[in-house]
Amino acid sequence: MGIGMADVVYLSERGHIPVGEGAVLDIGSQNVFNVTVDAVEAFARRHGCAMSPSELRDEAERVSYFSTPRPGERTTYLSEIFDLVPQIFYTSYDVCPALRTEIFDLNTQDVPAPYRNRFDVVLNCGTTEHVINQMNSFRVMHDAVKPGGIVFHQVPSVGWLDHGYFTYHPTFFDDLVAANDYELVDRWFVPERHMTLDHAAIDVRSPYTPQVPRSVDPAQLLVQVQCFNITVIVRKVRDVPFRVGLELATSHAGVSEEIGEAYKIG
Repeated sequence: MGIGMADVVYLSERGHIPVGEGAVLDIGSQNVFNVTVDAVEAFARRHGCAMSPSELRDEAERVSYFSTPRPGERTTYLSEIFDLVPQIFYTSYDVCPALRTEIFDLNTQDVPAPYRNRFDVVLNCGTTEHVINQMNSFRVMHDAVKPGGIVFHQVPSVGWLDHGYFTYHPTFFDDLVAANDYELVDRWFVPERHMTLDHAAIDVRSPYTPQVPRSVDPAQLLVQVQCFNITVIVRKVRDVPFRVGLELATSHAGVSEEIGEAYKIG
């Protein structure tokens, strides 16, 4: 799990991270990558860092150096960026201990009362795809962000075959926005690594001969597949209970009256 410093800068420059007092909840204790000294200094000054120029430069050089993963070294945590601006309350939810982390199970736990409608920004950077209980995960983020605040999702989408439990598509977020009356602030895809379907490891069969193992020509499986993450930013507009959408694109008939009423469809 991790976030690029470019995304932190984006959130800062677009005004999503408050200047002055504010609160950020990280869903998963994120590492931060590709940090530059200049970006750290600009972020810290924009958000009211009180360090002297020399102290800030030392800290910026440290977090920048450790933002590149190296064997045997701990990669910079996002919390270390926010440590430079203590007027912004930062915490993270994770099942594993880390810096500025509260142990929290997205499968089963509810947002505690002091954190409901508390956060200006909730970050979901490659976390929820690892959690089986999608309903509770997205409810936690909805309950934690305050009206007017944003949730930043950056999760795996097209191409991923071996990462976590889930990949996400625009339809999922479109329905999430509609069901909860969110404002869609921004959305884009991010290219990641390439994959190939290794014929020795993955049994790929023709849809016309499902009884024949590995019935697809191996040469076809050597084509590289581009993997993408999808980034979606939504704004919570109203303090209302979390709701899910109902995806009916391939349904054989209209939804029943009972279900339509439950989902506010029709």
